[in-house]
Amino acid sequence: MPILEARKVVRTYGQVVALDECDFDVTEGEVTALIGDNGAGKSTLIKILSGTEQMESGDIHFQGERVSMTSPAVARDLGIETVFQDLALCPHLDPVRNLYLGREIRRGGLMGLKVIGAGFGRTGTLSLKTALEQLGFSPCHHMSEVAKDLSQIDWFLKAANGEKVNWADVFSGFEAAVDWPAAAYYEELADKYPDAKIILGVRDPEAWYESVRTSIFIIPTSFPRWIRKLVPPANRFIEMIEKTVWENELNGRFEEKEQTIKVFLQRIEAVNAKFPSERLLVHSAADGWEPLCRFLSLPVPEHDYPWVNEGRQIRRGVRILKLLNWLPAAFCLGGLVLFLYSV
Repeated sequence: MPILEARKVVRTYGQVVALDECDFDVTEGEVTALIGDNGAGKSTLIKILSGTEQMESGDIHFQGERVSMTSPAVARDLGIETVFQDLALCPHLDPVRNLYLGREIRRGGLMGLKVIGAGFGRTGTLSLKTALEQLGFSPCHHMSEVAKDLSQIDWFLKAANGEKVNWADVFSGFEAAVDWPAAAYYEELADKYPDAKIILGVRDPEAWYESVRTSIFIIPTSFPRWIRKLVPPANRFIEMIEKTVWENELNGRFEEKEQTIKVFLQRIEAVNAKFPSERLLVHSAADGWEPLCRFLSLPVPEHDYPWVNEGRQIRRGVRILKLLNWLPAAFCLGGLVLFLYSV
């Protein structure tokens, strides 16, 4: 009897049918190979079996019992895990340590943030996140983590509205936190985790403003209203960004360039004034590994400091969002054409 069975699994992406009533078995004590052409649905099936994607219909049984792979944690509890084809590895760690990043066995009572980012978003925060994770501070909290976790969205929306949240719950399992929304609460977090190091990401103010203006600033206005109405978590996510970043951090006046740059510089001054030099590192991605590793008392990796340009990805995503705004109109127009042809 198979230890893992998938029956009639269906998964589509719009008009693309990735899996069409797919069956798959894994027998205990055997190595099962799944092969096929590019685009055949191999990765989609594996993601469904490991809980990172959800099937639209079908059944999965584990040891004879029907299970719902609603998240990677559910699959992990069953002993099902996936090593994805991904370059986001830590080359200075061995394969076993790479596999266990973020899931190391820790002594009770010592959990908590060890590094807190106090700088605004778009100051090299994704590169810093990647660097910290490669140095062993994994996982590192970032806006990208919030976007894929409903509880994170709700926690930070509450915080943005002035409600109290339990930061221990918010950052449970995280070693570090950089970027918005966490950076908006750097003072609270620094008090909550008094032994944590503080890293202030900096960048040329003019370049920072232009980067924000052409990327994350246009996400809320580009996000389709029909998606916000149909998908409540997406609406809460956008609300959280609007409240945290544009209202609370930037005073609702981002388009006033001089004022916004003044706020950017005031943050740098405030952080420098608040923390002693032994606890604070003012860091730019251009600085590379040396000052960061010296500050964290860690050896410098042999590979280059990671440069992750998320701006290009954000702008590409914004273009897609703008196209999606026209989708309802396209459907209506298509329906009208079909109606006229059928008359």
